[in-house]
Amino acid sequence: MPDASTTVQIATALTRRLMDSPTDGTGPMPEMAFVQHIATRAAWRAGGGDRRFEPLAARVGAWPNDGCRYDAAVRLARDYVMLVDAAHVPGPYAARVAAEFDDALALAPVVIMLPSFETLDMVDLLRVRATAVRVIGLRERATDADGALCTPAEFLWHDLDHVRFMVREDLAALGVTIADAYGAPDATGGRSTLDDATGTHRCILAAAITALAVRRAAHARLMLRATHTVDRLLAGLIRFERDRGQVAAAARLTLFEVCHEKSFTPVPEILRRELVNDAHAAKIRHKLARRFWGDAVDPSLAAHLDAARTMLMDLLDDRVRGT
Repeated sequence: MPDASTTVQIATALTRRLMDSPTDGTGPMPEMAFVQHIATRAAWRAGGGDRRFEPLAARVGAWPNDGCRYDAAVRLARDYVMLVDAAHVPGPYAARVAAEFDDALALAPVVIMLPSFETLDMVDLLRVRATAVRVIGLRERATDADGALCTPAEFLWHDLDHVRFMVREDLAALGVTIADAYGAPDATGGRSTLDDATGTHRCILAAAITALAVRRAAHARLMLRATHTVDRLLAGLIRFERDRGQVAAAARLTLFEVCHEKSFTPVPEILRRELVNDAHAAKIRHKLARRFWGDAVDPSLAAHLDAARTMLMDLLDDRVRGT
C-alpha cells in the first residue's frame, strides 16, 4: 500500500505504545511534541502584530523538558484555532459539540485526540479509524467539510462530532449502549441533537468515560481487529484496481461512508451487517448527486456502488483474492 501520511504513522505508533506501555493519559506524551509547531505559528502571528497570540507561543516554553502533557497539547491546538477564527460567529458544530471537549479529553488513554494540520485523504482516515487515535483537523482558513465551507473553528468541532459518534459505535461493538445525541424522529421524520426539554444540545461522552476505561483491554483488541480488517480490505481493493478500478474506487468510498461518515467500527461482523442491504449505497448516491465531496470524488462512481458492495462482502468472506 502507499506510504502512510505522517498523521497515520503517529496514530499507529501511539496506539501501539499505549497498548504496550499503559499510562494514565495525563503525563508527557512524546508523540504530542509535534504540536510545538503551533507555537511557531503563534509566534509568527504575534511578530506580525497580533499580540493575542503571544501567550500561546509562551505556553510551549513552559512545558517540561521530558515532553508535553496530552491535555495541554490538545488545548493548545484548540485555543490556537479559536484565536485564528475569533472574528467568526460560532457555527452549528460549535453549538452541538463544544461542550463535549473536556469529556473527550477524559477518554484518554483509551481514545486519544490528535490535532493535525495535515490534509488526510479517505484512505488515511480509514486507517486512522482503525486505531485508538481520533484526528482533530486544524486549519488556518475556511475549508470544505461534509459538503459545506467550515471556518477553522467549525472544522475542529466538526471533527469532534465524528469523535463522539465513533466512540459510541466502538462501545456498541463492545456490547455497551450509551445514549444517542440525536433524539427520536419528529413528525416529519427528522432528528435533532437539540433537547426541547432543556433547550441545549445533547452531550453523550460523559457516559463513555468510565465505560471505556474499564474496557481498555477489550477496546485495544477491537482496534487490533479493526486494523487487520482495514489493511486486508484496502490491500484487496488495490489488487482490483487494474481491471476493476471504478468498482474498487466505489468500494473504498463505501467503506469510508460506513466507517468514517457513519462511524461504524471496521470489524468483519459489523461491516457485513451494514453492507447486507442498499441503505449506505443509497446515501452515497444522494451525496454524489449533490457533490457532497466536491471534486474529490467522481460522481460516476454511483453506477458502481452495487458491485462495490459485493466486492467488499467477497473480500470480507475471502471469496476472492483479486488479481
